[in-house]
Amino acid sequence: MDSLASTSQNPVQFLGASFSAGVLWMTCATAHTKEWLSATIGRLKNFLEGVELQAIEAKDLAKRPKVIGWFPDQAEEERVRIRLKAQNPDLKTEDWHLLSRKTEEKGQTLAYSLDAASFKALEKAGFRVYYQLGRVTLKQLNPGNREKTKDEGGADKPAPQ
Repeated sequence: MDSLASTSQNPVQFLGASFSAGVLWMTCATAHTKEWLSATIGRLKNFLEGVELQAIEAKDLAKRPKVIGWFPDQAEEERVRIRLKAQNPDLKTEDWHLLSRKTEEKGQTLAYSLDAASFKALEKAGFRVYYQLGRVTLKQLNPGNREKTKDEGGADKPAPQ
């Protein structure tokens, strides 16, 4: 039997899993589970053509940049991203992950974590995007923290438990 296989004395245990922005986040409860997951992914390297499988610790990933902005309507969040993409083709809004949403009487405040390409496009545009019949200004959250990797969790990455 494989030394990393699950046994009643050494079961494979996870604290949680979620899927966002093309990444399956799995939080392992034990070192044995982490080793088992890494070995299993290693055996599945060529599982699906065009799909890259890797086991990477969250601490080794660069944090995604985050922005916040006020939008002058109460459209569903997915609709907002569709509109943004239609009017700002350099933004890859399908890779954005919603961090928070606060609706108000005349609009809503949305916070997102972004892919690197969209962030560069926003920088080039001065963080101003076309939206409906006007423009919306987005503000970068924690601009000094972009390259730092703290293991504090959040909507773009599960917190360790």
